[in-house]
Amino acid sequence: MTLTLPHRADVAPEYTWSLTDLYATPTDWETAYTAMQHDIQQIEPFRGRLGESPAVLLNMFQTWERLGMLMYRLVIYARLDSDTDTTNQTRTERLNRVLGLATRYFAATSFIEPELLELEPATLTSMVAAAPGLQTYAHFLDDVQRRREHVRSAEIEAIVAQAGQPLGTPWNAYQVLTDGEIIFRPAHDSSGQAHEVAQGTIDALLLDADRTLRKSAWEAYADGFLQVKNTQAALLAGNVQSNIFYARVHNFATARQAALFANNIPVAVFDNLIDACNRHLPIWHRYWHIRRRALGLEKLEVCDIFAPLASAETPVPYQQAVDWICAGLQPLGDAYVQVSRAGMTSGRWVDIYPTGASATGPTRMGRMACIPIF
Repeated sequence: MTLTLPHRADVAPEYTWSLTDLYATPTDWETAYTAMQHDIQQIEPFRGRLGESPAVLLNMFQTWERLGMLMYRLVIYARLDSDTDTTNQTRTERLNRVLGLATRYFAATSFIEPELLELEPATLTSMVAAAPGLQTYAHFLDDVQRRREHVRSAEIEAIVAQAGQPLGTPWNAYQVLTDGEIIFRPAHDSSGQAHEVAQGTIDALLLDADRTLRKSAWEAYADGFLQVKNTQAALLAGNVQSNIFYARVHNFATARQAALFANNIPVAVFDNLIDACNRHLPIWHRYWHIRRRALGLEKLEVCDIFAPLASAETPVPYQQAVDWICAGLQPLGDAYVQVSRAGMTSGRWVDIYPTGASATGPTRMGRMACIPIF
């Protein structure tokens, strides 16, 4: 008998995240989706008027922010619902629909930054001073000025926004491929017991003290990806081309510069990081030699990278993890800890256990529009 991941329906609800704080039912989501199709047009009356007065500018920002939060809630609900079962076509269709709506939203709001840059910086400064509510958006306005050389005309920005969904296809296809369509053969431990290899189990298998199981799991996992290596290469190439497109259309010398610019990181900082890593590779290599000896191995393989060095396993129950996290948050105050503890337990912010066909990797989402999701 193979040890397998449970189906999501078999996991007790208290161990899964709750999306009802976003929308009580899929029907409620559909209602909000339909409303948003019309609400997007609420930003259009501000086109060509951003320099008219501080009141108009503030009204635009507030409308933009409100629509952005509504759009975020729609996308997050569909994304998280799809992540619970990447093979469910109804959920995938819902996600694709809302991503299309998000593309419309970004196209509808794409005139804002070009129009702000048509105003003199001194004009914007005086408008912010005249309307106290605009102080909230002062940093955003400063950042728009920083991006001046890379913001195109409203017409070009609208086209780029509309290209967002098709240019995101390689990444979306990769997620569907790796989360739901690659089938891995089972791994076997030293006693012959079979274990399911999946995105939700591979980390735990590679942390197991049984080297036979680790090696079997890694080979099964790697072979699963090798079966679709050409597809992955094509998807990677498509994603690279998307990055190059965005870089060129926004007047960046390279896609790397464009990626770093988003967070205001100079390319020199990135280059220095790589140089520092290369200079200290001997120390890194020494670590792996020490690990190999500690494990008693003649040769360290990929399956040994995460092998436990301690002989005794120390399981950490979920509640213990919550207690440790709350202890670490204590300097932020009792109120912060109380809200966090409630969210990680009765509030169902956390999807605790992996299930079959669920999305791979950690999830960390949350902003003013919704509760945190992990």
